[in-house]
Amino acid sequence: MIVDQTLNQIQQNNINQVLENSGIDISKINESDSGDILNFPDILHKILSEKYNTSLLWQICDVFPINGTLGRLYASKKKFQQNDFEIVKKDIVPQTYKISSGFTKEVMDDMKNMFGKSAKESISNMLRGVTDWEENMNLMDFIENNAEEKPELILTADPRDDVLLITQKIGKYVMEMNKYAYKTKEAWAILPRKYIGVFAGYWGGFRMDDTDNEKYLYLGKFGRIHLYIDPRDINETRGEFTNDFNDDYDLDNVVDLDHIYVGLRNEKTPGEGSLVFSPYQYHLEYVTDPDTGQMILHLFDRYGLETGIFHKSLERNSMLYKFKISRII
Repeated sequence: MIVDQTLNQIQQNNINQVLENSGIDISKINESDSGDILNFPDILHKILSEKYNTSLLWQICDVFPINGTLGRLYASKKKFQQNDFEIVKKDIVPQTYKISSGFTKEVMDDMKNMFGKSAKESISNMLRGVTDWEENMNLMDFIENNAEEKPELILTADPRDDVLLITQKIGKYVMEMNKYAYKTKEAWAILPRKYIGVFAGYWGGFRMDDTDNEKYLYLGKFGRIHLYIDPRDINETRGEFTNDFNDDYDLDNVVDLDHIYVGLRNEKTPGEGSLVFSPYQYHLEYVTDPDTGQMILHLFDRYGLETGIFHKSLERNSMLYKFKISRII
């Protein structure tokens, strides 16, 4: 599916599609200035409008909104060692993730009384943070389980060589992903926190635009490679989430944070990159806690996540790589 639109138009269309799937009349967003903080359509619109800057799903995946319980991607692929082409397809089935926000009706009323209309923005930001956490953790689990392990990169004892060695390794795998057919020139890499300092202090070829400063996991762009911080390091790099979120998620035992993950993204032709994210619906709803009887606000996040069409398809190589980094002492 090739779309002749600017990226901003594509992003706005994606937001509108998900809002429409969620049963929200887009034309009535922000139509009323009542200041009602329980205006769920306004809150959901704000959450989605910011996700392009905060959730890695919206940043590194090919975004392909679906309007039903089954989505299907199509792409043209050249047959192996032949001059003919064939149409390949991949189904995407959305899953539902129920997330408790911790907001009771009493807390919502207190915030409304204390902050008035501005409470809506604070609530939207906090709810967006909750869904970002869930989406980022699911994404990293998915990448961890589907990425092909490559040989370890051993850095020299001189840290001044780090940028060159890391980017060379990333670039090598970007070329491997495009080995059988050119797919996209945009690539991404997710780095553990311990190695981001070498890029932050390196100015040759490394660019951080003002507009990108809003993306708190985004480090910048090195050539055609977009660099991100591993979100599982988020609690040590940004005081966004409370310790309560970590009680049932043991980061140290989930994955070795010495890995770098590499993939491709095709923003205008979904499915040809490494990952496909299909947002479907977002819903806010009060649910009664069976233990306390309190009404707690829950967010239902429905989306599909799959590898791209060309990932390990027949003779094709992997479209997701990971490799470990160590250093000569």
